[in-house]
Amino acid sequence: MGILKSFQAKYVGLILFVALIIFFPGTDRPLQDPEAKYAEIPREMVVLGDWLTPHLDYARFFDKPPLTFWATALLYRTFGVSERVARLANIFWAFAVAFLMGVLCEKLFGNGLGYLCSALFLSTSGVCAYCLETGIEFGLISFIVLAFIFFWDFYQKGSLLSLCLFYLSLGLAFMAKALVGVAVVGGTIFLFLLFNRDVKRLIKLFQPQALAVFLILTVPWIMVMLKKHPDFFQVSFVNNHLHRFTGTMDSNNGLMPTPLFLALVAGEFFPWIIYLPQLGIALSKMVSRKIVPREKILFLLLWALVPLVMFSLSQSKGDYYGLNSYPPLIILLSLPLKDLLGPKNFTSPRSWSYPWIIISVLALASTLFLLLAKDQKLVYALGIPSLRGALVFFVAAFALGLLVALSFMKGKVKLALFGIFLVMLIFFYSVPKAGFVASFPNESMKFAADTFNKVAEQDAILISDERPEFSHVSTLNFYTGRPVFLLRDNDGSLLHFIQKDIQAKCFDKTDLVRLCREGHTVYLVGKTEKTEERLSRLKLRSRILSSGGNRSLFRLEVSENQH
Repeated sequence: MGILKSFQAKYVGLILFVALIIFFPGTDRPLQDPEAKYAEIPREMVVLGDWLTPHLDYARFFDKPPLTFWATALLYRTFGVSERVARLANIFWAFAVAFLMGVLCEKLFGNGLGYLCSALFLSTSGVCAYCLETGIEFGLISFIVLAFIFFWDFYQKGSLLSLCLFYLSLGLAFMAKALVGVAVVGGTIFLFLLFNRDVKRLIKLFQPQALAVFLILTVPWIMVMLKKHPDFFQVSFVNNHLHRFTGTMDSNNGLMPTPLFLALVAGEFFPWIIYLPQLGIALSKMVSRKIVPREKILFLLLWALVPLVMFSLSQSKGDYYGLNSYPPLIILLSLPLKDLLGPKNFTSPRSWSYPWIIISVLALASTLFLLLAKDQKLVYALGIPSLRGALVFFVAAFALGLLVALSFMKGKVKLALFGIFLVMLIFFYSVPKAGFVASFPNESMKFAADTFNKVAEQDAILISDERPEFSHVSTLNFYTGRPVFLLRDNDGSLLHFIQKDIQAKCFDKTDLVRLCREGHTVYLVGKTEKTEERLSRLKLRSRILSSGGNRSLFRLEVSENQH
């Protein structure tokens, strides 16, 4: 324990401080289209003054409850509306998850593991990548972890107060992301008690006083929404939950093959994914020798598996859903890492070195490839905007990977862990920023919003071509403060909604021609070549006002023979 506390005192505070330094500078980047809705929904809350019904593109948005949006909206009211404030809200939730994971880890295993557990979580590549965007997933996860903290108190002591606090946390999880949080928590606890054949505790979970806490927190908002919006139940619960799961929701474009989802979840768990074999060996030895209770390991494994299986079965999902499985895996990983820092080892430190030897070899091979590549177009086609920056990153990865491997081989575990954290900090600083530079021109319509704000008339109509998701127009909403309409593709359009106010924002080609003929000033954002061909077929004249990547902002006019 003394060794571990020394390690924490010397390194963990520094790691958390540097992590915050790494996260914070990237928060003022322009919004990318896929993330913009999480910044725009709170902005419209503030503008419209409607804090009960979330809105997106000035239409009702029933996909998510309002709790996490309230947090961002309050920050907007305090510090003003900006990309940085929107992303800081997400970072706040991530650090809340890290803190609550530390509390739960201490509660389960003690021994000063909390700080180490928090540092491991913040040093995960997927966590960093999602921290650099706006989002609500960490808000959900923080309430899930909080619910498990109070569940474990109830499981050990049978306290009614702990059970009430558990249902309070579960209610907050519902208000963050509706039935998803309830399903993750409820599914984990049900399977855990079922495997333990603990029917008595399962029955005690449904004490009326405790259930009332959950109902008091959630039912009023649901009833208000049902009364205010007759289509709320159909859109929110049937379409956005049941039909999303089966892949039959309206305008469903979030479909992802399960193998791809699992591959991304595994890759974004780097670097800790490479230690799953060591984790399995260590846990089996700890359980067989009764070093740690079997029921605690079972609880954490079920927690990791339930969201993974649930989202794998769902037809509509995003890779960031896998973040829900990271906290229990991180808590489990902290056990053998703590063991490595002590006098007795259930796994050999040498076995922890091999993955880093492979990483060093790959980094060296990447460095040689970049140095010898004669075709620079190939280099840039790989999404590497700065060749020098990539070389610096791979050389640093090679050197630090070798340092980590040699440190493990010589039993210098503290030095090895510190080397891993340095690798990840360099990774956090380099890769997301380089990736943003490479993808920004095609992933953000901010260029169009900036131009539109300079030249557009007050009554001008702003239209976007069909995007991968309806919500991707939020970039234009955020930077112009205006509603945006969408132009359906000629064939295979996904813009079909059961919600009438969203459906009214979707135009087809006849609507576009009609608007121009009626004398409206129309601006259209679309893929440059495709839009030029389309406007030519419709006999609409246009001027390109600005471009970004493969997209341009067009000002439309009617051809002479159409007047």
